[in-house]
Amino acid sequence: MKKLVIVVLVCVVCSLSQGAPVYTTGFSLDDAGFGIPRSGGNFGNPGPYIYSQGTDTGESAAADTGYTILATDQAFQMTWDVKQMDQPFLGSEVTGTFGYDAGAGYVSLGSFDATGAAQWGNASWISSDILGQAVASAAGAVGQTLLVQFDYTHVTTATDHRAGLDNVAVSVVPEPMTMCLLGLGGLFLRRKK
Repeated sequence: MKKLVIVVLVCVVCSLSQGAPVYTTGFSLDDAGFGIPRSGGNFGNPGPYIYSQGTDTGESAAADTGYTILATDQAFQMTWDVKQMDQPFLGSEVTGTFGYDAGAGYVSLGSFDATGAAQWGNASWISSDILGQAVASAAGAVGQTLLVQFDYTHVTTATDHRAGLDNVAVSVVPEPMTMCLLGLGGLFLRRKK
């Protein structure tokens, strides 16, 4: 019986340790008509795109996941879909970042790009399958709200470039239930002795 319980606990914990989703969205960057002022003129409603245009180095877009960082969180994972518009770009030019803002500005917990040097050269949505990870245990992070930010910096600034974002998903590993199961499992095994 003891071995069976251990096997079941290990299987359940391994399954849960894949990460619990805490944020899923289409990540619309609509500015409701205000647009984004850039050196080459004002972009209207940008939709789900971040821009790199004219002499500008690029654009950032951030979102609040609504998830409060816990002391038991080991890592955050994020995947998203990316789309090229206007001109091809390198995956290294689109980066995602985990972070938080405790009132003194954005603090990064870890950054990663969309497949490094791979070139995105068509206008269809492509799942980048990025498994970006960040460690949650940075000083001051516990109790803060987890933020995600995307940056797009095109190496050629002479023309307009857009990168589309969609289906942003953030998971926490391990989520609190994993810790509960580990604790209960340990307590159960201890009592059996």
